[in-house]
Amino acid sequence: MTHFSNGNTGIPNTGLNTAALNVGIVYNFAPQTTAIKSENALQIPEFPRHISYDLVVFSSYCRSGATFNDEAKMSPDRYPVVGFNFNPMYNVNYRFRAGASLDGTWDSSGGLQAIQTEAGLCSIGGSCSEDKFEFIRTDVSKQFSLGLSARVEYVMPFFSINAGIGHSLYAGDPGQRGLYQTLALKTAITRNLFLHVGYRLHKFHEPNYLMIGFGYRFHNLFPRLR
Repeated sequence: MTHFSNGNTGIPNTGLNTAALNVGIVYNFAPQTTAIKSENALQIPEFPRHISYDLVVFSSYCRSGATFNDEAKMSPDRYPVVGFNFNPMYNVNYRFRAGASLDGTWDSSGGLQAIQTEAGLCSIGGSCSEDKFEFIRTDVSKQFSLGLSARVEYVMPFFSINAGIGHSLYAGDPGQRGLYQTLALKTAITRNLFLHVGYRLHKFHEPNYLMIGFGYRFHNLFPRLR
């Protein structure tokens, strides 16, 4: 399954979801016929179950708007977003982790207000100009939010996929209160340092922002296989 989107960095953000089935054939032209001696075979160690801690910092920007007379107005500007995730995870085995995450965000579009600066006019011929608005940011406290989410993670060599669902503990902007969802890809750079690319939704359908940043894993007891 594939999701195409601009990550709410532009308007419109219509999005497109596609599903496809792929079938392939693999043929080995040089089959290995010599048995591997047991003393040379890779011995996979027993997995030590443990708790690791991922600390992620990210930034991005998003498009937003405000309501004027019960009508949504979209701002032409882009607003920076900065955040962090502190993610304790219980490592169950080589393929699966589960845990929780404390998610903090500063979204500069929080508390955005629309002020009408010029009313639209209609000419005798019937053509009309649009109303003009100015968008202002108000109280800084409305730009911060803090939430707690449950996370699961599927682990692969060099990559892992992290998904979560959470609820806000504090959100200065009423539009950010309630349930939110995250999906992220973690790409290993070193044993503990990784690239984090993710996306956050609000109430399963409202786009929030991309999460592009770096993370570091503490107390990583994952066995070294080579």
